[in-house]
Amino acid sequence: MDAIFNNPIAWAHFRIRGGLKNHFWSTAGYMLLIVSVIGVTNRLAVGGTLLSGWTMALLGLQLAILGLYGSSVVGNAIRRDITAGLLESHRLMPVSSASAILGYLTGPTFQAICLVVANLLIGTVTGSIARVPMDHWYTGNAIIFTFVIFLWVCFAFASFVAKNAFTALFGLIIGGMSSAPMLLAILPALAVLLTPLSGQTIFSMLGGGRMLSPGIGYGLAAQLVFGFIFYRGAMRRYRRDDIPALGSVLGLALLAAWFGTSAIGIRHYLEVSPGFGRMSNGDFGVQAIGSLISGMLIGIVPIAGSARVLSEWKRTNRAAGRALGGRPADPVLVALIASMMPPLMVMAAQPRKDWDLQDVARVAIIGTTFFFTTSYLLRIFYRRGQKAAVFMAVWFIITWLIPLGADALRHNLSDGDTRPFFSLISPIGALIDVWDAKPSNAVGGLVFQVLLAITASVMFYMGEGKRPAAKVSPASA
Repeated sequence: MDAIFNNPIAWAHFRIRGGLKNHFWSTAGYMLLIVSVIGVTNRLAVGGTLLSGWTMALLGLQLAILGLYGSSVVGNAIRRDITAGLLESHRLMPVSSASAILGYLTGPTFQAICLVVANLLIGTVTGSIARVPMDHWYTGNAIIFTFVIFLWVCFAFASFVAKNAFTALFGLIIGGMSSAPMLLAILPALAVLLTPLSGQTIFSMLGGGRMLSPGIGYGLAAQLVFGFIFYRGAMRRYRRDDIPALGSVLGLALLAAWFGTSAIGIRHYLEVSPGFGRMSNGDFGVQAIGSLISGMLIGIVPIAGSARVLSEWKRTNRAAGRALGGRPADPVLVALIASMMPPLMVMAAQPRKDWDLQDVARVAIIGTTFFFTTSYLLRIFYRRGQKAAVFMAVWFIITWLIPLGADALRHNLSDGDTRPFFSLISPIGALIDVWDAKPSNAVGGLVFQVLLAITASVMFYMGEGKRPAAKVSPASA
């Protein structure tokens, strides 16, 4: 409580948004407007009362105010301080990074919290008159509040990571609403995290539906794990902006959390996926492919973090002529740990009697070759003091997308059914072939991916002894 009420960052943003007087009058005006609209529409209603519908609408307002408005003010407050250079002065204050992040989560959002309390009071009155179960009303609000806290932490982390990350995340959420059923069917981990939509959604509670479900429990546990990882990442970037936000340890924790949540989402898809617009009962192959591909992309985070830190450590030691500090985590070890997770997810996502060891072995080869190839390529570029983002984007286009396009062109130009050939080179095509209705069981694509990993490692170790001269940035020194 002391970190909230005696938090200088929270108080600063509270005053920036008008202070107590502005918050009080805006909340009072909001309450007056909502109560007036509810009263007028209820009196004009023919043949019944609209209060039960208004109670459900207030629950939607809670989600909109806390989710959209609250997330936007958190991101804007952080980006404003970074752009104006105020973050540098904040770092000089005797405030811990944990308290600073908490200040960004509470100070700018106080207005949203006031509006939510107003909705809670109004909904309690309308729900009581309409005989809506009050325990369901308060439970729905609690689920929304816990989910939104997790969402605020995600937006805070994104705002610290990159200049446009907050905007990209906000656009992704808005854009994904129209294709939510399809997206959740492909990425079941998201279905676990979106607790307001779990099962029959929180809105069904007010109509007498089941108040709590196992899916809510899975979601709360996943939000706690992901929230802790992103909170720690935001703390790291608050302290220093020249280090990876997550690094190898937090990055591996994020990867493990994603694969673990994906396995839960696949096994309990009917419990965690929303009832509305549900496309099917869940296709294991589609869900496994979506979870593995997204997990492989997330795996770049710890690998890139370890490769960057180790390369800068070696460069600084060469400039200083002696070892400075302990040796960072080796990217080979990070890649090895990451490569163990895809096959474990496949086995955990289905009952033991359904295991296909051949499928598991193929997934292990695909994941291992990808992580090791990425590790060595990133180390080559970081060793030369170059940024690898553009190169890696081109690399993914060449090795992931072009083979798929080549096979699609072959299929369109052929009169008959063609077997996959070029697409097996791509990790996406190789994973699709694993769960294809008519798998080719060809090993040529896997052999090619192994050769890529070996080639990348040979290129790295051949240049390891050359030690090219590179400038040492002041931050690295």
